[in-house]
Amino acid sequence: MFNQRSVLLLAFSVLYCQLPTSCFSFLQKSYLYGDFKDKYLTMKKEFTLQLSPEEAYDPEVFKLTVLKKAGLSPDSPETFVRQTRRSIDARGRSIKVNVEAELFIKENPEPLLDHLPEYKNVSQSDPIIIVGAGPAGLFAALRAIELGVKPILIERGKDVRARRRDLAAINKDHIVNPDSNYCFGEGGAGTYSDGKLYTRSK
Repeated sequence: MFNQRSVLLLAFSVLYCQLPTSCFSFLQKSYLYGDFKDKYLTMKKEFTLQLSPEEAYDPEVFKLTVLKKAGLSPDSPETFVRQTRRSIDARGRSIKVNVEAELFIKENPEPLLDHLPEYKNVSQSDPIIIVGAGPAGLFAALRAIELGVKPILIERGKDVRARRRDLAAINKDHIVNPDSNYCFGEGGAGTYSDGKLYTRSK
């Protein structure tokens, strides 16, 4: 039989020594857990999950999934769950979403963004010419606005929507527009290719 001291030691081991979640589930079953939880249990836990789109994009379902992973009941009070990073894996027949998440118990989460820039009107400011509307060019233009400089963005290709017709011409008719294709246009090469264009992997 566990006494109060051993339950407290196990609880602090789970919180601060990162013992397996199974220990946390066992701790919940202890008759002393209720008193301990009310007095001491505040924590933040991080998870790396691979979820279905329904689990990742439905806030209620996502919260229930994380609570279950943490060994907590769905009606656990004073819990807050949020996603900090998310990416889609569409390589297989079944689409998966890779999610990094945080769970807070009786603890106020800090804001994910601590820097909120102000974008001023730079239409009358000194200009700077940026060549290329790929990721580097777009972010350079954004940074220029933050610094109070007027960016003039030059791109040889078409906008994202118009590029689709040129890509369809490449795939169906083998006709290449030298100024608008997989490589040139708004967003750069990465807009319509995730690297397979170069590696030729499937």
